[in-house]
Amino acid sequence: MDSSDTEAAVDEFKREIGNNPNDVVSRLQIAAAKYKIDSLGGLPYADQAVKIDPQVSFAHYLLGLLLLDTDDFRKAIPELELAERSFPRDAKIYFALGSAYGRAGRKKDAARARARFSQLDQSPDQESGAQIQDSGPEGSRSH
Repeated sequence: MDSSDTEAAVDEFKREIGNNPNDVVSRLQIAAAKYKIDSLGGLPYADQAVKIDPQVSFAHYLLGLLLLDTDDFRKAIPELELAERSFPRDAKIYFALGSAYGRAGRKKDAARARARFSQLDQSPDQESGAQIQDSGPEGSRSH
């Protein structure tokens, strides 16, 4: 997908938010589209999604990634830890947590997260169970 396709998709999601102000999925789609390209621009959408429905675990994960990508690792950590509870067998959570803990100077936590990442990343099916990529932007609701 090139940048014009991404821009068109973002515009469509913004129209959907205009029609449905509490649309969490469209906000998450915009935030995901902006991740790594314009993470600062994606932050408000992920933050709004978390505020509208704090039970959507994927929203916490995406907000944590965006915060981490914008060097706000201290705020990223609690968001990623919330997501970890819903996706304890997904290696990507631990990769992000390892980075956030490392930036925060939490060496033991960083080492633990990196070890868990390595363990899960080498597992053929990541030990089965709920995984972020399986949940889609709607996310998994935590219990």
